[in-house]
Amino acid sequence: MPNNTAHAVNVLSVFDFDGTLTYRDSFIPFLKFAFGKYRFSRKIIRLVLPTLQCARRKLTRDELKEVLIKTFLTGVDEKWLKEKAEQFCKIYWTKLMRPEGVLGVAAEVESGAEVTICSASPSLVLKPFAKRLGIKLISTELEVVNGKLTGNLVGQNCRREQKVKRL
Repeated sequence: MPNNTAHAVNVLSVFDFDGTLTYRDSFIPFLKFAFGKYRFSRKIIRLVLPTLQCARRKLTRDELKEVLIKTFLTGVDEKWLKEKAEQFCKIYWTKLMRPEGVLGVAAEVESGAEVTICSASPSLVLKPFAKRLGIKLISTELEVVNGKLTGNLVGQNCRREQKVKRL
């Protein structure tokens, strides 16, 4: 006699953020938004040499990202960054998010799957997007001490094999 008992299947649905749910990278545009064009331009100039080193394979992409984070976020107030992330999400949602990506997330949530973003972008920047989508978030964590960002990562950048490990 066949067993007609329905078995619950736990489904994990994972979406990358940049270039999957969005049209393009979000972190650099976020930094430009948060710091303003003038301060952004002054800081980004410091990344010319490290970017050239990365192009010549003297620096990895992860190391370049660490330089970017140190350059922009060392000493930044965590509360300020969270507020800027909320504003960025509100202002740039329609410009940044792919409608088909948002619909895909909604369909997965509706199906009962456990849905998460898994991204190399910093969690402090992506949390408002995950919250608005009503899903979880796995991403790069920034170190905060006494309410200030240190410019360091907690663990490793959530990229490639790190994504698999965190899932």
